[in-house]
Amino acid sequence: MTGTTSSSLAPKPVGVDECGNPITVDFRTHFERRLLRAPILQDVDWRGGKIKNCREPIAKHAAVVQRTGMEAPAGQACKNCRGGCGPFASCRVLVIEGHVIFAGGCASCNYNSSGKKCSFRKAPQLANWILAPLRKQNPNHPLLRAIVPPSASSVSRVTTSPATHAVASPAARLAASSASGTAASLSGGATKSSVTPFLESLAGSTIPGSQVMTRAMGKRQAQAPLTDPRTLARKVQKQSTYSSKTSSTPSSARKGKSLGLAFPARWYTTPLLEKDFLQATNQNDFAAVRAVFRELPDVIHRVESDIKRIKHFLSKKGEMDTPEPKEESTQSEENPFAMSSSDEE
Repeated sequence: MTGTTSSSLAPKPVGVDECGNPITVDFRTHFERRLLRAPILQDVDWRGGKIKNCREPIAKHAAVVQRTGMEAPAGQACKNCRGGCGPFASCRVLVIEGHVIFAGGCASCNYNSSGKKCSFRKAPQLANWILAPLRKQNPNHPLLRAIVPPSASSVSRVTTSPATHAVASPAARLAASSASGTAASLSGGATKSSVTPFLESLAGSTIPGSQVMTRAMGKRQAQAPLTDPRTLARKVQKQSTYSSKTSSTPSSARKGKSLGLAFPARWYTTPLLEKDFLQATNQNDFAAVRAVFRELPDVIHRVESDIKRIKHFLSKKGEMDTPEPKEESTQSEENPFAMSSSDEE
């Protein structure tokens, strides 16, 4: 009797119906409408039959992909799904209208971690069972153009595959582009920098927190004399080891243009510094960029909530630098000629 009562009083999962499928009545964006156009193949197969919440948009998107996506063949699931991790019992990926949802990551890995830990996205290229429907729907997709024929040399495999999933750091890509520019200047030819288009649009600026230099600085480094090759390597190493936690200069005191507003990166980070985001912009993976864009308002709400909580704590302890402004009374000034209730009696 006690077990029945406790199970009946257990809170119901949020954002799902009685069958455990996501509620999609609030889907209004272009990306969400594309998900709704995919044919439904099954109900969401929650691992162990334990239905979880779909409160956040990314969780709802993952649950929809789990209903409509292709199941990985036997033995070809991602590493997390093979190990029994994730909320879903099967490993599924969705290819719809010539686009690979979640940049090729499975729905289970994208439920609460944005797919960064999915082995499909870390692999040099997607599996054939994912690329086959993509090739039929969109033969010109960047992921297909990045595939190198087996007969190609190892050098061409490195230089002609800018859209692979295993992307080096921005500083390493800059070093490679600067080296190629130096070789072209010695041979009398002109080589275009391989810096991502997203970073090319930020020429002449630096990114706070990592000090990644853009194309303008890359050109100046490419013109450095070849007699001292340690110059470029030393600068790249200094940039990669920079940490805002140990820096004695506050971010607000840095000069020059920056990628957005300067901020202390000790407590918060920006997606513009993540290699997954830079990779998505380089591959024109607009679905991944939109997913980041939709999550930023939640970050804003969290920052505002943190500010209020810290301010309340300091005010309660009497440690605020400036006292909080007192709320002005909304009541109008009392009329001295108005009759009170006692006068009326």
